[in-house]
Amino acid sequence: MRRVLLATTTLSCLLLLLGCGKKGPPLPPLVGSVPRVSDLEVAQVGSSLRARFTLPVREGVESVDYQPRDVELWMRPVPRTSAGDEQKAPAAPPKPPAPKPGEGTEVSAIPLKDFTGGATMLIKLSGQDLFEILALPIPELLVPIPEGIDGAQEVALVLATDVKRSGTLSNIAPFTAVATPAPPGNVAAKLVANGIEVSWTMEAPPEGEKWGVNIYRALEADPFPATPSNPQPMPGPPFREPQVSEGTSYRYLLRTAIIGSERSVESDAAPEVGVTYHDVFAPPAPQSLRAVADVGTAVTLIWAPTDVPDFGGYHVYRQEVGGTWERVDARPLQSASFTDATARGGAAYEYAVTAYDRAVPENESERSAPARVTVGTAP
Repeated sequence: MRRVLLATTTLSCLLLLLGCGKKGPPLPPLVGSVPRVSDLEVAQVGSSLRARFTLPVREGVESVDYQPRDVELWMRPVPRTSAGDEQKAPAAPPKPPAPKPGEGTEVSAIPLKDFTGGATMLIKLSGQDLFEILALPIPELLVPIPEGIDGAQEVALVLATDVKRSGTLSNIAPFTAVATPAPPGNVAAKLVANGIEVSWTMEAPPEGEKWGVNIYRALEADPFPATPSNPQPMPGPPFREPQVSEGTSYRYLLRTAIIGSERSVESDAAPEVGVTYHDVFAPPAPQSLRAVADVGTAVTLIWAPTDVPDFGGYHVYRQEVGGTWERVDARPLQSASFTDATARGGAAYEYAVTAYDRAVPENESERSAPARVTVGTAP
């Protein structure tokens, strides 16, 4: 809910910023805490670095009350503690001092220029480009990993706003580029009973590593979500998608993931596949049909209930031995029993039952194994 609120508020702010060509009177200065991104997360996707974050809400304010000006993403090698020392991952930053009442305060763990002075700017976004990123449910930057980087790196985001135009430094996220797996191969999506099944092939991982596959699903015109449909990387196919709707088109994008990595590492994406769901699968034929002739011309049928998620009902068929099958149920039949009061005394009949689902048009099963009965005559 908070992300939706942030995205909605951000859209309003950016529409004000980008949708008007005239400059209005300057806004009064905001007081209190300076907005600083504190949840920057980075991951590797193939040969790219993915950075995700959310716009912060200032202390004492319920929603975003400022206008983002631009966003920059920076990377630098982990500083050496002293000459000849090996690079080490950054320690947790100390807690910043609380701002004085009515005064904006830089809350980054280190001064902005101390970080950017020895860093490389990977990307800078403003205007419409920034608007499109911040309009996403989870803002995400995807940039190529610079060639030639080696060893542990630090990544930080600089956010400039109308509260502090020079920008504030986010939390520092560690990052080390690694060799990524190949994307999944032979990706396919097909219709199965009550769902969609996605299959793929995957190269064997090197000794000591475990790989899996992440599956991202989107509707026909929607962007792919930030998180996969599977909670954990899948060690092998297939992936079954039961939550589908008739006539809806689905798209699937798959990436190979390294299981157990300290940070998320995924391959480049395999070419996406799509399929439109139509229910063309009938229920199984009913089982254990029995026919009992009552006194006079009535015949009672009973059988084992059909247990499927989209069960619609049953149809009952009858033929005189050596004759032609005809349906004898006049109305929708939900229970696993039926009484035929139209049978002719002294006749030998075969009965069979089918099950159908709730699709339009309905999918009807094969007929059950027939049950034979001879109708007696009243004394």
